[in-house]
Amino acid sequence: MSTHVASALAQALSDAGIEPEFETLPEAYRETAERFVEGYAADAAFNGLDYDREAERAQVDTYAEAITPPETDSRLPAWADTDLSPAEVTAASERAFD
Repeated sequence: MSTHVASALAQALSDAGIEPEFETLPEAYRETAERFVEGYAADAAFNGLDYDREAERAQVDTYAEAITPPETDSRLPAWADTDLSPAEVTAASERAFD
């Protein structure tokens, strides 16, 4: 799922004329996420809650690995830009998950 979300986000950025530096973005994400992980750990400790830093870092790695340039755009068009019937939308959605 992280790959699909990252691809859709990258495509949306591209649509807006924003071209991230995909070579450096995963590491920048990891560095920023590490600050959040440490902040969440401090909050949890202050409030007497358990917090699994390693599990959180594993999620960060999964998300960072998903940060890649967008591939072929397979998103459905905005409703205002299409004349697709509900049946056509359902069929397109089903094909996306095959």
